[in-house]
Amino acid sequence: MTAAGTETGSGPGIAPDIEDVMALSPLQEGLYSLTALAEFVADQPADDPYVIGMAADISGALDAELLRDCAAKMLTRHPNLRASFFSQGIARPVQIVPSRVELPWSHIAAVPAALEPLEAAGLTVADIDGLTGLAEYRNGGLLVDLGTVCPRAPIDPLLRHDVGSELIVEWRALTVALMDPLVGLVRERLGLDSNFTMPQLLQGGTWNAGRKIAHALRPPDGPPPIAVAADGTVF
Repeated sequence: MTAAGTETGSGPGIAPDIEDVMALSPLQEGLYSLTALAEFVADQPADDPYVIGMAADISGALDAELLRDCAAKMLTRHPNLRASFFSQGIARPVQIVPSRVELPWSHIAAVPAALEPLEAAGLTVADIDGLTGLAEYRNGGLLVDLGTVCPRAPIDPLLRHDVGSELIVEWRALTVALMDPLVGLVRERLGLDSNFTMPQLLQGGTWNAGRKIAHALRPPDGPPPIAVAADGTVF
């Protein structure tokens, strides 16, 4: 819990019972001093030095409701996770352990960067799963490097080809055409449903994998297997 969460509380008459009250350790006193200097605004993220941000990449299907339930049970099982600062009306701040706390939880679905301006404008984009794959050089490069798309003749990766050439047009067309069946194959292999979308495949799968494989095959810079002489308007 954050200090702001404790100080604002649940309101008179409905605050949870307090299981324990303890003095602050020297380290906690320092953290409390930093917390007291932080600005807490209602309904806004708090810059609380006692809170450590973490990120985890999880492969396979994720049961978000089960994950939330497990987190809530951890708060019930481990009292130290419910501890928070309290200083209102007392000479020295203390840490209190309430008998219960409401788990702060939010479930946010990733939105492709291209859709963010539309959603920011209040527009809803439906059928994200129906979006066409991007003929980006990392996606297409992955198909070439793994042998799914085979050029008719050896290609020098340092030789730049005009964006309107037959080679580049066919390569990009094949990339788009193969992305649709690929997302279905990935879902089947990982046991996922339509919640695993094309944008997730492109960003977390083919683009990232294409970049890593290119670096492994053509170090140190890892250029794509086919270079495009583009001005930045074609990727």
